[in-house]
Amino acid sequence: MREKTTRAQLAVGLIGLGSTWELHYREAVRRLSSKLCVRAVCDAVHVRAAAVASEFRAATFSSPWQLSQRRDIKAWLILDPGWFGIYPAELAVWCGRPALFANCFSADPQRLSELFVSASERGESLLAEFPNRFAPATTRIRELLATKLGPVRRIEIDLAVPASAQSDLLPWLSEARAYWIGLLDWCACLVGRPVSEVEWTIDTPPAGLRLLFPPETGEAPACSPTATIRLASFAGDQTVRHRRRIECERGVVTTDNPNRIVWQTETEQADESLTQERSPFEIILDQFCRRALGGLVPVPTLTDAVRGLAMWRAATDSLSTGTRVSVKSVPHP
Repeated sequence: MREKTTRAQLAVGLIGLGSTWELHYREAVRRLSSKLCVRAVCDAVHVRAAAVASEFRAATFSSPWQLSQRRDIKAWLILDPGWFGIYPAELAVWCGRPALFANCFSADPQRLSELFVSASERGESLLAEFPNRFAPATTRIRELLATKLGPVRRIEIDLAVPASAQSDLLPWLSEARAYWIGLLDWCACLVGRPVSEVEWTIDTPPAGLRLLFPPETGEAPACSPTATIRLASFAGDQTVRHRRRIECERGVVTTDNPNRIVWQTETEQADESLTQERSPFEIILDQFCRRALGGLVPVPTLTDAVRGLAMWRAATDSLSTGTRVSVKSVPHP
């Protein structure tokens, strides 16, 4: 007999059970069983849906539309929609269901942007996934910015990429769109301001992308923060694919691993291992549950999602034209 959903739990439906589910959300759902209850499963592969439904004592559905007819299922976790594409997220907005849209930036950019704008205009709760924001290293860095290091002045990222990508950056930038949007959003999130302009430099190796941020009131333009992403081929230690250095008003922090940071000020320094922290996906799911149940939780907004797409578009335009490109401003909903 299926357990009843308590008032503290959110009745959810799962849509898509591929690698996103297996690698990121299966364990997170288990850990948050006190806050959510899986009541429905929808997947293009019936056998897979039936197996997961049996595990959670849930019902199976053959399509998102069929799932939408169940009013007792209060929210959707859209994980690996497969050939359904962006349709489940559009349906969630149309039906007024809170939905977490995981790995969303792999979808068509124009259609995705239209979806986010439509959801914002309707006031619907559609959450785009930004796991970089909730990596243990990032969470700790943000704590240090607020307490010991002060505002970000400069971010430098050394990103190792395949040699084939360096020889033809534009197709790779398109194929790795979700990764790039996450990286650009990470920079803007730490600085605490939207990116105003982007500029590629490819004539002098290593190729790189420079992000410019607008000055705050009373701040000289030359003093406003910048971020530089330098591209290099795989070399040396193959386990280190990227290094990030954040220079702040009162110190410096570096990281080459989502679970470790090294920081220092004039009077302190530390090498911190963060392996005991919660995974980014558990934090995302926890915040989504609380938001869907009516809580005021500071989650990434639809404006952040639209801005991420705008930054990526500006980066591709700059690479195509060889010029500095302004990031289109995104009005708040």
